[in-house]
Amino acid sequence: MKLKYLFFLLLIFPLTVIGSDDISELKALDTKASEYRKMCIECVTDVKLSRKRLDELGTCKVLYQFTKNEYPSLKQGIVEAEESAKLEGEANGLDNPALREKLVLIMSAKSHMSIAGSILNKVR
Repeated sequence: MKLKYLFFLLLIFPLTVIGSDDISELKALDTKASEYRKMCIECVTDVKLSRKRLDELGTCKVLYQFTKNEYPSLKQGIVEAEESAKLEGEANGLDNPALREKLVLIMSAKSHMSIAGSILNKVR
């Protein structure tokens, strides 16, 4: 009987760990996208309040550095997560709670990115 439980544990545990890794990576992407949105809000607010140029404001310099260094990997990570979730949904069906959580995090990150883009359009 104990051998059966041990086998079950060895079979299921790696799957649980793999799923949680994906979700933790997606949470990190969502957090980074949220930070990007916040930086955009801070930069645009400072521009509107101070009437200074973008390159004169510290918040906009930070945003520029983030956009230059982190944005490409953030965008690529979201695209890859979407593709992975699509394949997982086609293979396993959409009734999986882990897949649902992944999709929610992906949509949240995409929403943050969209809002950030809309905010940056206010400066132009």
